[in-house]
Amino acid sequence: MATCGPQQTIINEGKKLCCYYDTKNIPTIGVGFNLQRTDAATVMAKYHLTLANVLKDCSQSTSNSCLKSEDADGIFNTISYPEAAACVDRYVPNLPTIKRAGIIDVAFAGCATLNKFVNMKNALERKDWKKAAEELRNSAWCQQVKTTRCNSDYNCIIDESCSGQSCGHFTTTCSSNSECFCFRTSNGAGFCALSDSCSKFTDCTSCLSSTSVCIIDSCCQRPICYPLSLGESCTSSPSGRNFQSYAQLNLKLSHETMSGM
Repeated sequence: MATCGPQQTIINEGKKLCCYYDTKNIPTIGVGFNLQRTDAATVMAKYHLTLANVLKDCSQSTSNSCLKSEDADGIFNTISYPEAAACVDRYVPNLPTIKRAGIIDVAFAGCATLNKFVNMKNALERKDWKKAAEELRNSAWCQQVKTTRCNSDYNCIIDESCSGQSCGHFTTTCSSNSECFCFRTSNGAGFCALSDSCSKFTDCTSCLSSTSVCIIDSCCQRPICYPLSLGESCTSSPSGRNFQSYAQLNLKLSHETMSGM
């Protein structure tokens, strides 16, 4: 399955360092940055470019006033992607990370375009991921973009894996995949992932915060260092009641594991 996230959107949008016209004949630069925005001159000035000269590249098919690659990345990371993400969070709040990434990619067509997906919105709110993905695939937007992009976002929305699902409460399941569990971490957050063999993991002294997370509440008899690549951290704090029920389940599973050794 394609990667769901900012890098996939960069691939889908393409990164062009000089002014070009998009499919709607709008002057654009970088990763889908609309040069007709009211703040376009200010943004270009930040990167030592004059908007009039940038637009001249479009009208004259020249390449005289262009961004550096890192400048295009900067606009994408600080303006374009956060704005699209905010649009999605207003559209349907609290989507699982992977599904949210797929919808953010669609939002690069604009909030107004995203808001036209009424049936997809209803399906997302019901957590009917298959219906939501089908609504996208059958849309006019999917007919306009490349099949690769449409299929990529379809797969992100319909995804049934653990990685990226959020678990705000410590309940036994935290995604549409019933084999996923929300584990308690050393910082009190939740981490959604598949349970695995304890022998695979080292203790938390070797954990690097950039690549792993320390899980202190699992069926293992010790805290374990779990790679971030096997799931994604959750942002909501747990509820004591749900955590208590999960802790009791863990205790039961731990006893069963020990008795079966």
